[in-house]
Amino acid sequence: MPETKDGELAKVESIEAIERKEKRMEVGMANTVTELENIAIKRGYSMRWVTKMANIKGINKYARA
Repeated sequence: MPETKDGELAKVESIEAIERKEKRMEVGMANTVTELENIAIKRGYSMRWVTKMANIKGINKYARA
């Protein structure tokens, strides 16, 4: 195991927590299936993820904007 100082480990953990929060916020702000599809493509997720997220968020694929 590499030698680390407590402060270094805390910085890495806090950076990872911030990145996770930003990803959740990005999904939370998506209001359409198209926006979810763009996120999925950018992150390398399957289109099944889009369907699941749309159902969770209550987004109807066929609703008019």
